[in-house]
Amino acid sequence: EYAVGGKAEAARLSGVRVGTVRTATFALSGLSGGIAGVILASEVGTAQANMDNTGNTFDAITAVVLGGVSILGGEGAIWRAVFGAFFLQMIGNGFNLLNLRPEYQSVLKGAILVLAVSLDAWARRRRA
Repeated sequence: EYAVGGKAEAARLSGVRVGTVRTATFALSGLSGGIAGVILASEVGTAQANMDNTGNTFDAITAVVLGGVSILGGEGAIWRAVFGAFFLQMIGNGFNLLNLRPEYQSVLKGAILVLAVSLDAWARRRRA
């Protein structure tokens, strides 16, 4: 839905091939998932059907929200999400260089997520 501008019918009437865009979006998503699976299998050295890396889900959500993509939808850009991921990775790298425990990293990432969602909600309320 986001790939065609949020309103499929309006996009279709504007000349966008909604079916083609949706198919390409799903294909790109599948390709990305396949690449992620190959990378995960290469890190672990084995592959299983039930293998997942659940620890990265929280980091992915935090990075995207930190990059300015709204949890409520309607706003965001890929380059901002990538910037958020780089920033979050720099924080994790700094903690590793300081030899701080991983639990503190999770606490800080949670605080960053709460702050980013709060700022987004405050900005939306201010605009309305």
